[in-house]
Amino acid sequence: MSAENPSELSAGIADMLATAQAMNSKPPPSDEVSAMPELKADGVHYIINDNQYRNFLEANSDNLVIVKFSAPWCRACKNLALKLPQVYRDETIGRMPVVFGDFSALHNQDYIRTLNVSSLPSMHFYTNGFRLVENFACGPNVMSFLELKNKIFKFVENCADPRTNQVRVSLRSKLKHWIKSGLNKMVGLG
Repeated sequence: MSAENPSELSAGIADMLATAQAMNSKPPPSDEVSAMPELKADGVHYIINDNQYRNFLEANSDNLVIVKFSAPWCRACKNLALKLPQVYRDETIGRMPVVFGDFSALHNQDYIRTLNVSSLPSMHFYTNGFRLVENFACGPNVMSFLELKNKIFKFVENCADPRTNQVRVSLRSKLKHWIKSGLNKMVGLG
């Protein structure tokens, strides 16, 4: 930011004011918060608390789930937010069972730390509900946007069947299902 460019200076001041306002805000009362995160026009589910996070993963157990952890005061998060829509709207990704979430660290820092998120922005890749496949920092000092984009595509390629556009079920999940159905038959429930 330089004093020679007033528009850049005013944008920077507006950014700082918005960040300060967000950091000083209080979380909405829990009775005013929906159980599920809001799905916005960009195709991303915006998660504002731990309950929404768990419900989002549970509701999407038959999808690949990509969650970005970000914060309103994080400049790298804001820059990444400008670039990620090109991945979300990619034709290949659009055909696959992939859902995107953005979990705000605002009012959730302690909970996010329990998820082993050590820096912002970070991402988690999930399959079969709560099965965490990968947890990594994705700021510009860690990886380029192209590396992040390739990592997302590789995750989708490895975990979704392009012929059926469905999540590949892990052997562990199949075993759990077979054991559960076998036990249900043994006790007369199946």
